[in-house]
Amino acid sequence: MQAFLIPVSNSQDNLSPNTIAKNSITHVIDQHSKDSAPRVAQDILSALDAEQLALLRRSDFGLRQTGTSRFICGCCKEPVHVRVTSVAQSGCVDGSRAVFVHDPRPVPRDCPFGSLGSPTSAGEVDAARFNGRQEGARHKRLKTMLCQMLSADPNIATAECEVLVTGLGADGRAVWRRPDVLAVTTDGRRLAFDVQIASPLLTTIDGRERFYAAQGIAWHWIVDANQPERLHLQGFQDLTMPQACRVLGFNEEITTLSKTDNQSRFHLLHLTETIDGRSFKVRSKKIGLDAALNFAGFPQGGPPPHATDLRALGFFKAIYKDDLTCARQIYNLLTAHCAAPDWAQAQQDAIPDGIKILLLLASNRDLKEAEAAICAFFCADAPQNGSPALSHWAFLIATAATCDPTLRAQIARLSPSTRALLAKALRESAQNPTLARQFRGTWSAVLRRLFPRC
Repeated sequence: MQAFLIPVSNSQDNLSPNTIAKNSITHVIDQHSKDSAPRVAQDILSALDAEQLALLRRSDFGLRQTGTSRFICGCCKEPVHVRVTSVAQSGCVDGSRAVFVHDPRPVPRDCPFGSLGSPTSAGEVDAARFNGRQEGARHKRLKTMLCQMLSADPNIATAECEVLVTGLGADGRAVWRRPDVLAVTTDGRRLAFDVQIASPLLTTIDGRERFYAAQGIAWHWIVDANQPERLHLQGFQDLTMPQACRVLGFNEEITTLSKTDNQSRFHLLHLTETIDGRSFKVRSKKIGLDAALNFAGFPQGGPPPHATDLRALGFFKAIYKDDLTCARQIYNLLTAHCAAPDWAQAQQDAIPDGIKILLLLASNRDLKEAEAAICAFFCADAPQNGSPALSHWAFLIATAATCDPTLRAQIARLSPSTRALLAKALRESAQNPTLARQFRGTWSAVLRRLFPRC
C-alpha cells in the first residue's frame, strides 16, 4: 500500500473567507432536534471533523431536494445551508471553516443575514468554471484508456464510451445519462464509470448517485490518480467521505500494468485527515475487477451476508465505532432511495445497536464481540423512549437467520447462555406477534439494503 501527503495548494474552492463571513448566520435551529431553541451556529459546525462536515453537507443537500431543510435561521426561520472555505484558505479541514448561509434571492428578506442575487444553476456554474469547454484532454484520455482496459479484459463482454442509459426516476419520470464508460461483465452485471477531474458540485454528485441507484447499475466515480492533491477540494471530499472515505483512481500506471495480463485494475484511494487536522493524506492500493464490483455493491455469486458497497461500508464503520454523528448522515443518504423512517425513529427503535449485532454475526468477526453486544442489548431492563420491546429484535434476527445460512451458522456457534438469552427474547416477542410483524415491516427496507439476504 502506498501512502502520500496531500500538499495544500492555492487552488480556489468555493468562496473566500471574507465573502463567506459577510453573510454568515450566527444562530440556527436544528429541526431534527428535540430542542427547538436557537443554537450558536459555530458551536454546531466547529465540533465536526472533515468527514462529518462532508456528510452533513450531503445529507442536508438531499433533504433540501425534497423541499425540506434540517436547519433554519434563528432570526427569520427560513432555510439555511452549509457553505465552506477551502482547506488552503482556512488552514484546517474541520467544521471551523464552515458557516450557515441563506440562498441568494432577487428581493430582500426580513433578515440581517439575507443576501441579494439570483440563484445560479449547476449548468451555469460549470459553464463559468470551464469557459464553455465540454471535455478536457485529460478527461478524454482517462476515459479512453479505461474503456480500452475493460474491453481487453476476458471477464468483460462489452465496454463502450458514453452509451445512452435510460430509465425511470423515483418520481416516475423518464431520465437518462451517458456514463463515461459502461461495461457489462460476462455474467451480465452492468458497471458504469464516471471520470471526475474537476471538483464536483453537490447537485452533480447527488444526481448521478440517484440515477444509477434507481437503475440498479453498479457504478463508480473515477478520479485521476496522478493528481491526489485535488482530493482536498471540497467537491471531492463531498464525493469521497460518504463512501467510507474511499474512491477509485485510474492512471497510466494502471493501464501499463493491465496490459501485461489483460486484467482490469484500479487504485483504491483512501482519504484521511492528518494528525494536526490541517490537511489530508491518501493511501493507495491496487485492486482488481472483482473488488471494484464488490465495492459497487454487485459481488459475484449472489447476495452477500452484508452489503459491500462503499456507502454501506461507511455506515457499518460508523456503527461499529459508535460514531452516531456520521451514522446519522450516512443513514439519510442510504435511505434516500427507499421508504424508511427517519433517524430519530431509528434511534428510538434501537436500529444502531440491532444492526451492529447483525453486522458482527454476518461478518464472521470474533464471536466474543457479538456475544457482548447481544448480552448488553437484550439485558436492557426496559425499552427506551416508548420504543417497541427490544425482544422484537430477536424476531428480526431469527427471521434473517432463516434466509442466511452464514447468520444461522454463527448463531449456532454462540455460547449456550447467549442463545438462551436470544430464545427468551424471542418468546417475549411471540407474545405479541402482530407488533413483531409490524416492527419487521417498518424496517424491512433498511435491513434488505444492509443485509441483502434478509
